Amino acid sequence: MPTLTFTEGDTAEIVVHNQLREGTSLHWHGVFLPNKEDGVPWLTQKPIEPGATYTYRFPIIQHGTHWYHSHSGLQEQIGMYGNFIMKKREDDKTFRKGIDDLPAVPLILSEWTKLNPDNIDRMLHNANDWAAIKKMRPNPMPKPFAPGILKPS
Repeated sequence: MPTLTFTEGDTAEIVVHNQLREGTSLHWHGVFLPNKEDGVPWLTQKPIEPGATYTYRFPIIQHGTHWYHSHSGLQEQIGMYGNFIMKKREDDKTFRKGIDDLPAVPLILSEWTKLNPDNIDRMLHNANDWAAIKKMRPNPMPKPFAPGILKPS
């Protein structure tokens, strides 16, 4: 998803055209905004239905680098996230020429897998050791008195 860049004092207008086969919504981490624009489906907004368009509109009242992501289903796990940059206004009394106008080069680190996120979610909820076994790593939490691990005294 694209890096979104605004300047403190702007009004963000982010138009989302949902081209997915399911509903979606966007959640903005660390961004001060009206609750109705928070993007938590069925709590702060209705999901954006397939084929529909929604415009998020809110004032940018802070500066800094944050991120945004889909807050629907497991869409974040398939890469639906991006950087959200809010630059400091040049007329801000604390604006430092040569420091606050440096280009932002945000970096998002994430784990990636070719597995279907629904399967990963199911495996995690089953609380099995599938991932550890697949990586040929020992059980990270040995069960007490398991054969060959702990002996009763």
